[in-house]
Amino acid sequence: MNILIYDNDHNRMLRNYTYFSGEKKLSFIAVNTAKQICDTAASADIAIIYFSEEEAEELLKTRGINLGKRAYLLCRKPDPTSCLVAFYLGAECISTLPEGAELYGFLRKVCGSMKHKSKNFGIYIDDIFRACAIPAHMTGRNYAKTAIEMCCINENMLYGITKILYLSVSKHYSVSPQSVEKAVRNVIEKSWSSENKGYREILNITKNKRPTNKEFIAAVVRFIKYMEEKGKMYK
Repeated sequence: MNILIYDNDHNRMLRNYTYFSGEKKLSFIAVNTAKQICDTAASADIAIIYFSEEEAEELLKTRGINLGKRAYLLCRKPDPTSCLVAFYLGAECISTLPEGAELYGFLRKVCGSMKHKSKNFGIYIDDIFRACAIPAHMTGRNYAKTAIEMCCINENMLYGITKILYLSVSKHYSVSPQSVEKAVRNVIEKSWSSENKGYREILNITKNKRPTNKEFIAAVVRFIKYMEEKGKMYK
């Protein structure tokens, strides 16, 4: 698991780094600015953000960071689809900020909620792939499925498809981002046809030219989100 952390308290940062890197052997990424959070958060499994009242406005203005919808705030009801975990230093309801084992326990609950919320995405993606005649034996199929699952949780990853999405998928499979991009493109090329009913009727891709990787992934995510809003996701 890749854990990103932003904390202006150096001592607390060091204590958490020691715990997560030493005892749990997790990849620990430290950042220093709101922009770095935006640039790095999507490639992390979990982002822990300790922020003060003064920093809240800056974080909210940062492109790709929407704390109202995408972050856990201990003083609000958590959103289980979030990929960010934020601890508001100025919240009156927080007496102590979790560290070490307590923080790790909280993160495990967060991951469990995210997994439960997104468990149906894979089933839907498999059905869409079958309808679009995506070859089951090609490596790019797995890469594309993982990329779509990531974007279903955090659509902002599509805004940085090369530096964020491909990089995230490549880390998951221990390959290069270039390999991910090429493999996904190959499965789209193999299955694409302007007469393909899956592309036309499900994904609403009707142009004569093969869709780009980004267009294909975005279309699948858009369809899944639509079905989810209509309450037609698998139970």
